[in-house]
Amino acid sequence: MGTRRRARECALQILYGIDWSAQEPGLACELFWEAFAGERPAAYDDVRRACDTLVEGVIGMRAAIDAELIAASHNWKLDRMSVVDRNILRIGTYELLWLEDVPRKVVLNEAIEIAKKYGNLESSSFVNGVLHQISLRKPDAERTRPAKRKGPAAAAAAAAAAAAAAATEAPGADAAKSAAGQAPTGRQTEATTVVLGGRARHAERRAP
Repeated sequence: MGTRRRARECALQILYGIDWSAQEPGLACELFWEAFAGERPAAYDDVRRACDTLVEGVIGMRAAIDAELIAASHNWKLDRMSVVDRNILRIGTYELLWLEDVPRKVVLNEAIEIAKKYGNLESSSFVNGVLHQISLRKPDAERTRPAKRKGPAAAAAAAAAAAAAAATEAPGADAAKSAAGQAPTGRQTEATTVVLGGRARHAERRAP
């Protein structure tokens, strides 16, 4: 079993316990991991780190996650869902909309497999249907995230490359205009590098 799958299953067990006992999340996590004090599973540190990320994320965003579930699960109230299904859906929704490093297909497949293992006969199809609806919103969620900034060195290199490209392109453009019978503008171009969607884009503005 992979680290991520084990982390998801551990997160499900912790969230299941929180739903039933209303324990404080930090305490619930500590009590859960104390069970491994004698014999820890393979990659224990990685599993615990990934699991804690899921638990903390689901608890921190639970109101928004539950709103997504209500909107996507037509005619199903949260309290009508089984505790297992509800928390598999919460984990999957958090991964879909708030974690950038997990592909949509992986989230859906993992949730379905966990639902088969821990849920009832109808859990996997129910989980698949709800998460599929939520997954359609993933591009919208990604557009709302702030663009990742490049490091100073990368940004400086991109700006220098853009300026060099502008310096070599401008004369060629005037020459092309002359060949076409148009008068060169004789104006200098001012290079500007902007960051859109995490990528440096080059733009030119002609100076007066």
